[in-house]
Amino acid sequence: MMIKNSLVLMKTIIKNIIVNINKVFNKIYTTTGIKKKLGYVALGEFNSWLINPLWTTIDCFNDSDIYLLFDEKCQFPFNDETLNIIYTSHMLEHIDIPTCTNIFKEANRCLKKGGKILIDVPNCEYLYDAYKLFVNQNDISMLKNIFKSRIINNKPFFSNITLERIQSNIDFKDIDIYQIETLVGSFIVNYMEPDFNPPMIPCPVPHDLIKQLVNTSLDEFVIGIENVMHKKYKNSGGHQTGWYFKRLEEYLKDYGFKVKIRSFKKGMFKNQILNNILIPDRKHRRIESLYVEAEKI
Repeated sequence: MMIKNSLVLMKTIIKNIIVNINKVFNKIYTTTGIKKKLGYVALGEFNSWLINPLWTTIDCFNDSDIYLLFDEKCQFPFNDETLNIIYTSHMLEHIDIPTCTNIFKEANRCLKKGGKILIDVPNCEYLYDAYKLFVNQNDISMLKNIFKSRIINNKPFFSNITLERIQSNIDFKDIDIYQIETLVGSFIVNYMEPDFNPPMIPCPVPHDLIKQLVNTSLDEFVIGIENVMHKKYKNSGGHQTGWYFKRLEEYLKDYGFKVKIRSFKKGMFKNQILNNILIPDRKHRRIESLYVEAEKI
C-alpha cells in the first residue's frame, strides 16, 4: 500500500511539473503570436489535461485559453477562413444535435479551404454490434472491451455500485443481465448531479426496451435510447447524443465537409512523429472511440 501511495504521489508531482512547463510555453506561444499563426484550435479542452500548448483551447471553464459556452447560437471568436485544424475529443456526445450542427457550421466558417476537423467520439456502432453479439450469441467479448475502457486510473468512471461490480469482475461470472444493460444504455445517455462533475450516473433504460431496440436498426437503437433520457438530465454534463460514422458523416456533409474515418493519432500530418506529438487522442479511449477526419471542401 505504501509503494502504491508513493507511486500515486510521484505521478501527481510529475503531472504538476508538466502542467507548469506547459503554462510557460503556452504564454510564450500566445504572446509571440505562434498559436494564432498555426491556427490549431481544440474544442472542449483544458490546458491542465496536458494538451500540447501549441493548441488554442476553448471551453466553458477557466482553465482554457478562451471561455465559450457551446450552444446552438454560439460563435467561435475567429475570423472567417483563419484556422487550419479544429480538434474535439469526446465532447460531441455531451451536447445536443442543434449545438453540434452549430459547431459544424462555425467550423466551416473559420477553417481555411482544405482545413480539417479531427473528431473523436464514443462509437455507438461498436456498442450496438457488441451488445447484439451478446444478446444473440451470448458472446461477451466485445462488451468486455468497452467495460474495461470505462476504468480510468483503476477506478470505474461511473459511480453506480452495480457498475463497480461489473468493472471488478473481468471474467463476468454471476453478472446479472440487467447490470450489463445498465452499462450499455449509459454509454449513450448518462447525467451528472450538480455541480456537474463526474462521476456520471446512468439513465435507466427499461430492460424490455433495450432488448427490443438491439434487434432494430442502428439508428433506431441509438435514438431509442436517447429518447429515454429525461429532460431534467439533459445539459447536466453527461452523455445525451450517440454518434456513429453514418450519422456524423451526414451532418458534416451538410455543412460542406468531405468525411472519412481516420485512425488513432492520424489525420493531421503525413509525418507520424508529428501526429503523435500534436494530436491529443487519448490511449485509454482507443477501444471505444470512432475517429473521423472532415476536410472543408
